[in-house]
Amino acid sequence: SGQGMLVGNSSAFTFLVNAETESNPYVAARPFRINAGAVHAYCLMPGDKTSYLEEVTSGREVLIVGHDGALLARGHRGPGQGGGAAHAAH
Repeated sequence: SGQGMLVGNSSAFTFLVNAETESNPYVAARPFRINAGAVHAYCLMPGDKTSYLEEVTSGREVLIVGHDGALLARGHRGPGQGGGAAHAAH
């Protein structure tokens, strides 16, 4: 289970960075938040495009995928959500 964004140090090779949507003993589940990493990292965007994390600004659409790689939704980064955080727009 889980969902998140595809993020990596190369636009051709990304990893699924899970959002904090699953409960665990250390943190409560949140609607959608990703602590994706360094600002120079790439993230896969809608339309098979990539963007640096630092370019993901408030209101920008992002790609949200499931643990199996299936496209779940497109979301928008919300105001005040730093570090590549986004909330799903269903």
